[in-house]
Amino acid sequence: MRLVFSSASSENPECAKKNRRLKGLRFIKAIVFYWICIFIEDYIIVALAIFLFFKKLLR
Repeated sequence: MRLVFSSASSENPECAKKNRRLKGLRFIKAIVFYWICIFIEDYIIVALAIFLFFKKLLR
């Protein structure tokens, strides 16, 4: 049943256009998520370094 639906939807130009657009949006979301993770990771590393520095000073 799924094979019939997928072949029918691939023949429909509106469905094909929508699928391409959704794949593009997924790709853009993945890139944005990747950069956000890198950005947050940098702040976590800096915060950890500052915390360890002050912890060492307070001893």
